[in-house]
Amino acid sequence: MKHSLTAILTGVKGATFAGLTVTTNVPLAAAHKKAGIVITKTTSMTCSIGAELAEGTSMYANKVNKTAIGLEQPFQFAESNYQAIEGAPACLKALKSDPSKHYVEVFPQSTQSVEYSISGVVNAGPIDKADLQQYLTPSEWAKLNEDKSTVYNHTNAVVHEAVVRTIKLESIDNMRINGWHLAGEFTV
Repeated sequence: MKHSLTAILTGVKGATFAGLTVTTNVPLAAAHKKAGIVITKTTSMTCSIGAELAEGTSMYANKVNKTAIGLEQPFQFAESNYQAIEGAPACLKALKSDPSKHYVEVFPQSTQSVEYSISGVVNAGPIDKADLQQYLTPSEWAKLNEDKSTVYNHTNAVVHEAVVRTIKLESIDNMRINGWHLAGEFTV
């Protein structure tokens, strides 16, 4: 079943909380990718989503400016790879380089579970995070293990706590929002 996020978020003023379950592919080292191995990561999280915001308001900008350590003047933001979608809530974005690809911008509050699964090998199925290392490049392994509770912005030389995730709509397995529990395909 298809679910329109614009319809779901109609009438939501400001931000709302949602529970999401998202499945994405884990980037593998070239040799494993070539061998046909696929590892997926399924994350269940609680997040806030900015629906109807005042013109020119950005939840991200507000969070950065409130939590930035060492910020002496308003934060200077780099140009985003995403653009607003006409007629859609502020949290829905399109990729500038390919406007047919749609995303939802969320602010994670907590993670309930993270599960990994492997296919393309004899013992396919669930896999522990520790067992992932052999399939990843050293840089991907380091990225997977880094602390993501704060962000260091090199341009402005500040640390802030505004962690944002831009999630492809096709990666969402299910969503709990405004009393609804929805599964299926999510659209703008």
